[in-house]
Amino acid sequence: MSADSRTFDRPLAPQEAPWPSDLTFRALAHFLAVADTGSFSAAASKHSVTQPAITYSVLKLEHSLGVALVVREGRRIRLTDPGHIFSRYARSILSMATEAAESAVTGRRRLVVGVTSGLAPLLSTRLVTRICAQWPAVRLSLVETPSDGIRNGLEAARLHIGLGYIPPDNVWLDCQKVAEQPYHLVGRPDRMHALGSAPVAFRKVASLPLVLLGRGSGQRLLLDRAAAVHGLRLNVVTDIDSAPSVKNAVSAGLGFSVFTLPAVKELLEQNAMAALPIIDPPINRPLYIAWRRPMNDDPLVVAIRNTVAEEIAREPLLSA
Repeated sequence: MSADSRTFDRPLAPQEAPWPSDLTFRALAHFLAVADTGSFSAAASKHSVTQPAITYSVLKLEHSLGVALVVREGRRIRLTDPGHIFSRYARSILSMATEAAESAVTGRRRLVVGVTSGLAPLLSTRLVTRICAQWPAVRLSLVETPSDGIRNGLEAARLHIGLGYIPPDNVWLDCQKVAEQPYHLVGRPDRMHALGSAPVAFRKVASLPLVLLGRGSGQRLLLDRAAAVHGLRLNVVTDIDSAPSVKNAVSAGLGFSVFTLPAVKELLEQNAMAALPIIDPPINRPLYIAWRRPMNDDPLVVAIRNTVAEEIAREPLLSA
């Protein structure tokens, strides 16, 4: 048998699916600009190119993938279901490519950690001090944001790790429950004094004039769910989509609210607000560390997740 025949007699190695030729960083950036603006012309302006160039880029991407990513509805462009799925991966790809380029140039890895606003006063300084001391080659950015901002930041690949009240069933994220914080009824000290010093039953809480966060907030979802389970209706006098504004309204005597103790720690210390535990049933808010699934096995992300969990365990206001 000749050398040539022996070569052809070998079984062929399985071939990987070819990388789509039009799946470039530029095409991903153009597609995401359309997704974010809902407009080919706005996306073109964002990238300083012509509208036909953006349109052609997205069309080539769709042709390469074999699926429609966007659909026109009147003057707006919306993502199809495959477009929504693809956009999550596209953001991660571009984010990781940018990080890779920065790391190659600077010799340092960038890590962005998001901390929910109510926890930032308790943990931010300790986390920055410890992470910078243990990993001096890491360029750390700490972002304080509401929990919705943490979830959105993780999904959009703007954050690597998030600490907050992120729903554990999010398919794009992995979450580790690290604590459970009990909610307290809070109000101006004179109004709280009238309620006595004993824990307050949830039925009583529901009947009080309440100033709460909007319906999309984690606070409101938990309270509405508890009220429905117990056949109660919350007496909400107003809802405000800003935790500081809710606290200001309560301090002004507009009503009562419900917060975890870390979220109102400074106001309690200043005697600007008082708090009582809620019972029958207690309302507990789980606290999670979350990260993007592609980073499950990243040694640095794993190590810093463990560091965050250790710092939470050391904080007395966070009951594990």
